Amino acid sequence: TSTSISNSADDGAGAVRAVSDEALRDQSKFQLLTVTALYVAIKVNERVAVSSDRLAEMCRRVHTTGEIEKMERILLSGLSWKCHAPTAHQVGLSILSLVEPYVDVPEETWEILIEETTYLTEVAVF
Repeated sequence: TSTSISNSADDGAGAVRAVSDEALRDQSKFQLLTVTALYVAIKVNERVAVSSDRLAEMCRRVHTTGEIEKMERILLSGLSWKCHAPTAHQVGLSILSLVEPYVDVPEETWEILIEETTYLTEVAVF
């Protein structure tokens, strides 16, 4: 029901608030939260993901894989899993990539379509 969804979102936000309050007082917790935020940003925005084990290794094992993954769940829960909204430009390029196999257009025309998509999505913001 909507009440249980609302309550779980409130619980997630409360957990993030508690962790962030703790992070302000504890340098180690602050570092864990920061590393986890970076980990989530990499997973969302980059083409190549970094495993939580590799990230723990990069942090010289100051934080374990389990700690990073637990903090990731808290962070994502607090965000209600709303961490990636595609831009208009990304949607436009996705649509073009879906259409590409079904149309026969010269390479120059395809490049113009991509350039126009970029231009139109940029001016649409203003």
